[in-house]
Amino acid sequence: MFRLLILVHRYLGIAFGVIVALWCLSGFVMMYVQYPDLNEREYLAGLPAIDSSTCCIANIDVLEQLAGVDEISVEMLAGQPVLRARQGRDLNLLVNLSTGSWLAPVDQEMAMQQADAFLSASGIGGEARFLALIARDQWTVAGYFNAYRPLYQFAADDDAGTQLYVSSVNGQVVQSTTSTERFWNWFGAVIHWIYPTALRQNTALWSQVVIWLSISGLFLVVVGIYVGIKQYGAGVNESNSPYQGLKLWHHYSGLIFGMVTVTWLFSGLLSMNPWGAFEGAGSFEERSRLQGSAITSAEVITIVEALENTELLNGTVQLRSASIDGVLALIAKNSEGRVTRLNGTTLRPEPVPAKIWSRIADLVGPAKIVRESGFIDSGDNYYFSHHEEASFPVYRIVFNDAERTRYYFDADTAELIQKFDRNRRWNRWLFLGLHRGDFTSLMRQRPIWDLILLPLLIGATIGAITGVWMGYSRLRK
Repeated sequence: MFRLLILVHRYLGIAFGVIVALWCLSGFVMMYVQYPDLNEREYLAGLPAIDSSTCCIANIDVLEQLAGVDEISVEMLAGQPVLRARQGRDLNLLVNLSTGSWLAPVDQEMAMQQADAFLSASGIGGEARFLALIARDQWTVAGYFNAYRPLYQFAADDDAGTQLYVSSVNGQVVQSTTSTERFWNWFGAVIHWIYPTALRQNTALWSQVVIWLSISGLFLVVVGIYVGIKQYGAGVNESNSPYQGLKLWHHYSGLIFGMVTVTWLFSGLLSMNPWGAFEGAGSFEERSRLQGSAITSAEVITIVEALENTELLNGTVQLRSASIDGVLALIAKNSEGRVTRLNGTTLRPEPVPAKIWSRIADLVGPAKIVRESGFIDSGDNYYFSHHEEASFPVYRIVFNDAERTRYYFDADTAELIQKFDRNRRWNRWLFLGLHRGDFTSLMRQRPIWDLILLPLLIGATIGAITGVWMGYSRLRK
């Protein structure tokens, strides 16, 4: 039986060892180069200030058709102020506020003007050069982009080799990459996530491939650890290992770092939420109760009419609706992400009413008992900054329900940021904790995080690479 286990480990290593080795090697890259992602801070930095001189004409016939929309926003698009309205998944609701008319579908010329404005406002520089109208590519393959496709792709011809992607649906810049990000991610995220476009565009197939490769890798390493333990002490001439050369390196690296490899494979498997094992409940119901009601056409008309006669705060690049308990407000943001909440009727600054914080627990969790609530100014075990920056302060509520559900709300807007129920908390520890070393705030600090992760990753990589070399050397014989 033991001989059979050795053979199983050997041939599993030949079949799947290279995958484990590539996961380890690509992990080095992912520690320092993240997958391209146009976050809100970068997006706002690329928006030009809303031009009040050309805004706004309230065309009643057009605006009355925006009844029951979920969200509205005002930004500049190709040099003109536009109102975007979202209703469910429909993003193609655009009104040109300088003319009051519906905006025609975003063509290549408009998209290029938007890309040029983004490059100028963000300080990237250069002029947009049209590359292609694409359905997807390696940097826009995720399902998040589906609502915005097809995408206009532009090159900036700057020193960083920036490329922008502009939605043909609503004219928003939805992705930005640099040549450095594109180069290193071929060796990082594309390998680590098994992310080639041809596979990733089929989400169901991609998910199953990653899940079963993770399970196979887990079985390979667990069998190897058992074999390594059984072989320890079987050496001769005062040696604890019966192996020499690369086999000796493989034996000891497996004994020392094998369990580290197991935890990374296991946590990586959990990141795919196999068969819904740690799928937390969504927050759709809470957000609906918090909002109170959809936006009416009368409210849209009131806002646009107010914009005709109101001087916006200097440097405002975005206005966005935020209804709380049925009361509509607007969130004004500048290019630095500074937030000002405005009254939805007068458009004058109006902070979140104090009574909202006393009611917010009843809105998201009616009839639930509050265990803890209040503002926090720094991260806790579930809401914190790592590769991504978390905003503070936030209002935190922890309920005394069976799930010990906790919610985090934006202090400036009272909007729900994150929700953690039991499954999401387990996923936080079993994935972020085991996979990225996010156990404590101290461990997240650099270079402490690097000093912890790098030696572990080096050891796991030695075990994987020596195993691959031994397996394929065996095949050549």
